[in-house]
Amino acid sequence: MNVDGSLSLRYEHGDFFMDEGGNSCNRSAELQLICSERELGPRLLDSTACSHRLEWRTPAACPQVARTLCVPYQLPRSRKK
Repeated sequence: MNVDGSLSLRYEHGDFFMDEGGNSCNRSAELQLICSERELGPRLLDSTACSHRLEWRTPAACPQVARTLCVPYQLPRSRKK
């Protein structure tokens, strides 16, 4: 988790790539998931032959609130002897 609360996924060691000049790399991608009220889908931020950076604004990246079921409970009255 990032400082701003977003999540980042990094995929490394992808397909091997060699350009016409003989430069080579293994492709990689970084996806940043950002909390949003609306689904905006992935958006390409930056791309080279070897790496891609994307952001995805989605409600699925928002913190989940734990919900508990509360059942009323009445303590039994103490019996005096």
